[in-house]
Amino acid sequence: MSLSRLLQKIFVLLIVCQNLLARDSAQPNTWSLDAKVETVTPQPSAEQRARWEENLFESETVLSFKDKASANRIIKNSGLDAELIEILMGQLDRGLNTDQEIQSVPYIPENGVRLLIPHQLYPRLTKRFIRKVYRHQLNQLQYLGLSVSYKSKAEFQSFTSTMPADQQIAVERHTIKLGGIWRTLLNPFNWQYSTPYWKSGSVNTMLSDNPKSATGLSVELLIQSEQDLERIWGRLPSSPELQKAREKIETQIRAIGFPIEIPLEEFLPAFARANINRFPDRHGPNCFNSGTSFFSEGDVRPHYCDGPRLLESIYKKYRLVTREEGLQPGDLLVYINSKDSVTHVSSFLTRIRNVDTGELQEIVFVKNGLNKFRPYIFQERRMNESVYFKESEGFKVLALRLSPNPEYALDPSGKGQNLKLIYFDERADSRPGKTIVQKTRDKIDSLIAACRERF
Repeated sequence: MSLSRLLQKIFVLLIVCQNLLARDSAQPNTWSLDAKVETVTPQPSAEQRARWEENLFESETVLSFKDKASANRIIKNSGLDAELIEILMGQLDRGLNTDQEIQSVPYIPENGVRLLIPHQLYPRLTKRFIRKVYRHQLNQLQYLGLSVSYKSKAEFQSFTSTMPADQQIAVERHTIKLGGIWRTLLNPFNWQYSTPYWKSGSVNTMLSDNPKSATGLSVELLIQSEQDLERIWGRLPSSPELQKAREKIETQIRAIGFPIEIPLEEFLPAFARANINRFPDRHGPNCFNSGTSFFSEGDVRPHYCDGPRLLESIYKKYRLVTREEGLQPGDLLVYINSKDSVTHVSSFLTRIRNVDTGELQEIVFVKNGLNKFRPYIFQERRMNESVYFKESEGFKVLALRLSPNPEYALDPSGKGQNLKLIYFDERADSRPGKTIVQKTRDKIDSLIAACRERF
């Protein structure tokens, strides 16, 4: 059994042992305040949008394939140089977790794969490779990347006839007939020759693709009294950054008094406060990364976090949350699909009562998918779950809390006696004796016993 599969099985055991957090369950210990809630669709800053229109391919490019075999075949048979083939095959072997994007990127099938092509490698891709990828996406995924279409070849020729020779060559190089339509495939080779209309339209297309995963909430907490404030601060960990935030809020209250409306992000740690409603500068940062970075302070660079890294972080730093405890800000909600695969992660924030509707809502902080055109947002928990799971699809939720003492990480007893620390490293298989793997297997029985005793 592979390490990754073993790790997944342990997670399933954890879930079976835990009283699952039902989507409708009450959380008595979670602060629940009145709040004004509005739907928002974040937009990139003017500087960021100008940069994208200048070069949409300034960072990595994401390519999608029906399955690993298709990607393998296209990589090896498109005239790429040997070193580049080795690089892409290495990424393909490690794999991007497409399970977490089956719903948020609808055209990717369950066994689909994605490649993240660094911008410095893109010029080494051949025209044949790009054509094959676009054809594959159109024929197998019913999806076509950025392109401009023409009614006929004559229309295309008329359009390019007035272009300077170098621009005409660059555009013609990547204009092919796909699905019976002549299309110019927009990519780093011809982007600089694209018209302003093409560029602006392409950015709009990327921003508007799958709006459910990019639509967030603005949440203004209605603070009525000192008791409301204490309920909030009492559920948050202490840190220098949050102390500064507290001093700022208390200064506001001294000047204005109660009641007062304060944006939810003002109560959050530095990472969430700095990134809410903002877009990353590159592809890669995903829900796994946003979840495990929630309490990060200082200059944290968002990055792609894969399944093994997520689980390693969880096992080393987090403990289980019981139903009796209830959720608190920053708790990690880990979603497991019907195939027992870790699919999604969000950070629980609070339970509020929407003053306009009277509805109780659970708010989460999340970055949906690895696309740089998806911002960090607040979403209602059920809405966020619908991004990743169909209404009829079953899933499980495991709640985890950052443990101040690593010795208690993922220890169901809370006494440091069982599973003090599970460390998974995919390289462990190559180590003499596979000691890490064996130790982990030996812990499974004690984990089951501890869970049965507690739950």
